[in-house]
Amino acid sequence: MPDPDGRSGEADADAPRGPRPRDPDPPPGLPYERRLAIFLDIVGWTSAVADSASDPARRQKLLGVLEYVPAAIRQAAFDGIDDGAPRDAFQMSQFSDSMLLSVRLAGPEEAQRATSAMFQAIATVSQDLLVAELPIRGGVTIGPLFHRDSVAFGPALVEAHAVESTLATYPRVALARSHAQEILDVMRAGSAPEQPLGRRRIIDYAPDDLFFVNFLRPIAEMRLTNLNRHFDRFRRPILAGLHAAAGNPARHLKYDWLRQYFNRLLTDYCPGVGGIE
Repeated sequence: MPDPDGRSGEADADAPRGPRPRDPDPPPGLPYERRLAIFLDIVGWTSAVADSASDPARRQKLLGVLEYVPAAIRQAAFDGIDDGAPRDAFQMSQFSDSMLLSVRLAGPEEAQRATSAMFQAIATVSQDLLVAELPIRGGVTIGPLFHRDSVAFGPALVEAHAVESTLATYPRVALARSHAQEILDVMRAGSAPEQPLGRRRIIDYAPDDLFFVNFLRPIAEMRLTNLNRHFDRFRRPILAGLHAAAGNPARHLKYDWLRQYFNRLLTDYCPGVGGIE
């Protein structure tokens, strides 16, 4: 007759008998950590994947993007985290075009350096992906999180994802309203070289009451010719996105926000240079 597992007793006559091995016990305590959590998603990924079904070059481009983004962010994170910090201080998980990045916030100066490095990495990646006509949207918060390799859960993940999916709206990485001041305070801690907030700083403030990563700002003082070259790099993909969005109001809204953001920075850095109409 079958045993309780539904297997024949005859078939198992020679099998060793005895108690089954226990499942491994969970780690004791399993505490959440206070971490900076950043959830990123690529705008327009679904349609880009659909186009890639009949376009091998498009598939190769998408693969290159998925390999480039985590490599660039991981390198920047390790550059910004102290050599003596545990290797799990920075964590990253990726599923297709969705990515969760997190940094454990320890001492004030270490947290300031790691957070600033993460935001600068996001700015660089956001620039490069805008040029590739695959802009990034994301949400940032600070809070309780368990994050080890591909496993992540906790209130900070829920909030970062909610900011990306419901508040950020446009191609930008926005800070959760509930923790924006805390994030700014982390970035001002210790011997921070500059204040983080302002039109020419890494964090800017949008008219819809959201702080966001100011990713189009020039990263250093530039001469006017270099500033023009910097902004011209983004003019073409924004114009292309506006053109491709004709007849698609939701997509047009995203690229129109980019147009307005681009024009504001251009006016600030290059007065007299024409913006995008």
